[in-house]
Amino acid sequence: MEFTDYSQTQYIWSLILGGLCDTLWAIAYILIIRRGFKDQTYGMPMVALLTNLSWEIIFSFIYPYDTIQVYLNIVWFFIDLIILYQFIKFGKQEFNKIPKDWFWMTVCVIGVISFAAVFSVTVEFQDWYGNYTGFGDNMMMSALFIWMLFERGDLRGQSIYIALSKFLGTTAAFASVSLVFETSFLLRFMYLGVLVFDMIYMMLIYQKAQETGISAWQRV
Repeated sequence: MEFTDYSQTQYIWSLILGGLCDTLWAIAYILIIRRGFKDQTYGMPMVALLTNLSWEIIFSFIYPYDTIQVYLNIVWFFIDLIILYQFIKFGKQEFNKIPKDWFWMTVCVIGVISFAAVFSVTVEFQDWYGNYTGFGDNMMMSALFIWMLFERGDLRGQSIYIALSKFLGTTAAFASVSLVFETSFLLRFMYLGVLVFDMIYMMLIYQKAQETGISAWQRV
């Protein structure tokens, strides 16, 4: 992905939108952690979590950004470690039909594959800012949140504010990237996928809250 011939104003707005993205995603992570401890579960689907960690390891330590964003990537990495702790602590009860040994083997295999996938796409497309892998991970995460809601059949570990913060953060990221990069058809498709999945997820959360007699907006 190549840079466009952007102006100083575009660059400044890209930084502002990038900062907004970081803030909104930090809010989403904090809400996931808060909801996870309150509900004694994890709030991010396993594959999405392991892919997130892979992305953060690669773009914090292997191919670090040449901007201040690298420090924010490191912060996200350590926040994700808390979510990983929740998954390790509470995950086995969500996968109680799988033998313990198979559970840990599955986590390890998916972790290795996730890392290899992010690394391979990065090198293949020379995507040194992680745009393709970042938005691809986002689209997958949005779809997996829907699956997690259906699988659990309740709102444990989830809230409409998590979904909203994630969606708005991804929107800010796409706007920021669009100002300074040549956005491809693939990147636009992945953002559209995030938009569609997140809208569906928020509607499903709202509906599930109504079914249980609570307000989705009062569940933080």
